[in-house]
Amino acid sequence: MNIVIGPVRSNPSWHWCGKDLIPDLQKHHNIKTFHRFSELEKQNFDVVMFVKFPPPGDLQINAKKIIYFPIDYFRGANWISKHSNFLQRCGVIAIHCARLSPLLSPYCKRIEFVEHYNKFALPRPIDFKTKGPVIWTGVCTTAEFVDKWYNLKPRPFRLVILTNRTNRIHRHSHRLLRRNFRVSLVEWTPKSQRQHFEMAKAGLDIKGNHFHHQMKPPTKIQQFVISGIPAATNRNSYSWEYFHERGLDLADPDDPNRWLSRDYWKKTRHFIPKLLQSISKTNVVKNYLRLIETA
Repeated sequence: MNIVIGPVRSNPSWHWCGKDLIPDLQKHHNIKTFHRFSELEKQNFDVVMFVKFPPPGDLQINAKKIIYFPIDYFRGANWISKHSNFLQRCGVIAIHCARLSPLLSPYCKRIEFVEHYNKFALPRPIDFKTKGPVIWTGVCTTAEFVDKWYNLKPRPFRLVILTNRTNRIHRHSHRLLRRNFRVSLVEWTPKSQRQHFEMAKAGLDIKGNHFHHQMKPPTKIQQFVISGIPAATNRNSYSWEYFHERGLDLADPDDPNRWLSRDYWKKTRHFIPKLLQSISKTNVVKNYLRLIETA
């Protein structure tokens, strides 16, 4: 089949759920990419796959099938309704957070859950540690939220925040480090994450109550668990829900006795084979091909 995927962007979603998978998909289909939505007009395709960004509702798309991956795009239910014209034209909407399903099902009959493939986890799980920092990874706009949580009360661990380094995070770093020497900010790169994962004794993910946080996929916790790092998150997050449904009750970050225990580390290690099978790149590509062929 002739398939086009895009729009090409510099954001992580495009690389993780688009660009990285194209070489494997090309073994089965003719795959092209597009940068601008206007490139799709006056062309015929078997399948058009939109990664994160939906096209204008009035865009003329000549395709037998449309598949949409709304990764971290919607910031509220009103964002969904705003794109109703496009959503109704989709044969499949492939979601990375199951909580989106009831919100999207009025517009599309077929909503499918798909995984992020295992990209940034350590190649081998770490051993149990009694020393070392707790690691948080994420964009700088949510780093301050984690910092506030950390300072609500004394915590029995040092916290390392791995985030994108911007002028804003530089300024915040100075304020933060003046207040608490046990918190440090490090610029996120694949190399810095690998180094800090190897020295970590635990991983942390804190989600807020607003729509965007509540619809986040479980990728951060997946990376921790696959790496053998005991992870904690708040119970109202989708990450907690995802793992609970699959047989692992994640620790509460306010319960360090369980979270940092050897017993919980053992439970984390025991869960790795099950998770690894689900989020292997081979399995994710297989599911993409299934969507393409059955949309």
